[in-house]
Amino acid sequence: MEQNSDILQKIEYLCQPIHKDQQEIIIELIQLYLEHMGFQTTIYGSYVTQSQILDSDVDISITHDKINSKNQEIQAVQTIKNKFLRDENLENIFQINSFHKAIVPLINLEQRQEGILIQLLINNDNGVKNSQLLKEYFSIHPKFQQLIKLVKLWFLSFNFQNKQMLKSYSILLFVVCYLQQNNFVPYLQNVKQTDFTKYLDREKNQNVYIQTSFIKFKDLPQQYKNQLRSADQITLKELFSGFFNFMKKNIEQNLCFNIKDSRKIPITNGQSIFSCIDPFIPNFNPGERPFKQEEQRKIFEKIQRFDFANYSKEMFKYVSKYLCKNYKFEQVKIRMKTIEDLEKYFQLTGNAKQLIESQKKFNDLGQQLCNLMF
Repeated sequence: MEQNSDILQKIEYLCQPIHKDQQEIIIELIQLYLEHMGFQTTIYGSYVTQSQILDSDVDISITHDKINSKNQEIQAVQTIKNKFLRDENLENIFQINSFHKAIVPLINLEQRQEGILIQLLINNDNGVKNSQLLKEYFSIHPKFQQLIKLVKLWFLSFNFQNKQMLKSYSILLFVVCYLQQNNFVPYLQNVKQTDFTKYLDREKNQNVYIQTSFIKFKDLPQQYKNQLRSADQITLKELFSGFFNFMKKNIEQNLCFNIKDSRKIPITNGQSIFSCIDPFIPNFNPGERPFKQEEQRKIFEKIQRFDFANYSKEMFKYVSKYLCKNYKFEQVKIRMKTIEDLEKYFQLTGNAKQLIESQKKFNDLGQQLCNLMF
């Protein structure tokens, strides 16, 4: 059991984001640029919840006191995009695309050299609040941060998380729901609702205020903390395997994934078997994708047939293949020993050797260029 947990810890170490330092520099640049234009910016998403893996993007919400309708959001996107395109330095660094017709209008900035993706969304205050809530849950114990990264990697390994399948956000809700139902974390929204956040209802094209209060774990009375199970007493492997048992049971019982409170809310006819209750927005289902029943069934069958040995092997193959394609980065080089160790354990060959050869060629080429220049 301990050996299995050690394998998971090594895989989790390998899937840490490889662009963290570069992301910090880019974030500072973009935030300063937008603030000079008169916008307020807030980072949210996996960067805030500390659930980034490999090449996870960065999400930034852009707000302005005068943006109060869908048309004004679209105008703001166009204004920002045009300003970026007129700046030769920014245009050289990023490929810039805007999506006016998205539910939340956005701009994608993809750094040309390393492919780092920054998403700028207009008026996504709800995303900011969700991220703060989820961060609070995953920060309760270090194992919960390890767990969410491993679960995200599992869904990615089988191509179950993408624009046609499940959202990354819904996967985070699955994990929190699992931790709540097994009494590892409390229901932090069980408080008097005194905090309200402005939310643009884009169907009605008007602002509404939604309840977004939750208690920070450090402020939870000790008597309630004492009622929780300690994650110190469970291995990472048990926590990881337990997640799939929970998923199987919840889907078989035809229940929504609900992290707001302890209510058992049944899925209605026609809804996805991965339906979720959003923590804040009424009548919004983050788990509505995938719509096709055969896709839902495909994911569920993998969950039902949980096989730790094979699934951990697939996760390692996915992450090592990704690292091989990104061998130039320093964050990849320092993970070489772990890749070699796991290849021996899983009786695999190829990626570690390929990575070493690729790095050697890259270093040799760099030395040749230096010799020519000096």
